[in-house]
Amino acid sequence: MTNTTEQLDTIINEHRVKLEKINETEKAANDIEIIIWMNSAVSRLDVDELHDSKTLLQLETDVKDIISWATTHFSQEEHVLPKVGKESGDLEIQQSIKLLLFQHTEIKARFSQTLDQIQELKSGNFAPHRWNYLAEAMRLNLVHTLAILKLHAKYEDQLSRKIRKMLVAE
Repeated sequence: MTNTTEQLDTIINEHRVKLEKINETEKAANDIEIIIWMNSAVSRLDVDELHDSKTLLQLETDVKDIISWATTHFSQEEHVLPKVGKESGDLEIQQSIKLLLFQHTEIKARFSQTLDQIQELKSGNFAPHRWNYLAEAMRLNLVHTLAILKLHAKYEDQLSRKIRKMLVAE
């Protein structure tokens, strides 16, 4: 149990460190570094500016950075949380963890879709209406992914703290 508690503490501490980097109004959410990256990417995503290859390249870099970070962070949680759920013996916690892990899969798939959309935009010249449609679809995908990620981060933080409290009480 101690090893599991220590691993959970690592996850919670990682969340705490990230939260210290943002302003007070955003302290309720964990994994905020990725949200800041996403906000930065979305704020640069002016459909008209996407015709500039530098903007697309920067957006591609941002999304790849997000994917890299998320893959590492999600992997850590995917290793620790199922063990914690099993050890807890609590069916509600186990089901909540399953939902979180499913959301990891969904979030990673959405990032992958965004990269595919960027590649499509980089691949060639389109009629203006087609370009605008593809760029807007990509922008909407990022905005929606950000909303999913914010909700996920809030839920994950609440669940991690609940589990940690329960494990310490045992």
